[in-house]
Amino acid sequence: MALARLVSRDFRLSVSGPALVSVSQVQRSTPWNRTTMTLFNLPAYLDWPAQFCLFSTLATYVASLITSNVSQVDRLWTFLPTIYTAYYALLPLLPNSQPFWLVPYSPKELGFSSVKDYSPRALLMLSLVCVWMTRLVFRESIRESSTKV
Repeated sequence: MALARLVSRDFRLSVSGPALVSVSQVQRSTPWNRTTMTLFNLPAYLDWPAQFCLFSTLATYVASLITSNVSQVDRLWTFLPTIYTAYYALLPLLPNSQPFWLVPYSPKELGFSSVKDYSPRALLMLSLVCVWMTRLVFRESIRESSTKV
């Protein structure tokens, strides 16, 4: 009973018996349940990342068919996390509408504060991911230069 009281502050509950409590719907107003659905019935904050993921998946698949090398995605692995992190960290710089497919944008449904203000955590994560990417590129360049000799 105490669990049902604790959970009922955050969720609307439907109780099916003495011990079964199922969560039916979140009552809080969060960006995740307020957003409109877009590509693949995803929330708006995942629309551009899903578009970019679909494009990069198809591009690496086609490149692997053409070159007969299935490790095409390994070349992109260094850059893809940086692109996704930069998208979320730099949302205030992006336009509010998408002029055409694959252009990053900041959906209006995210709310004014996330589109107006930079997130210090996201900027910190972007800088750490950029350092990590630089290290990976440096190690790969050393590995390739040592194999050519």
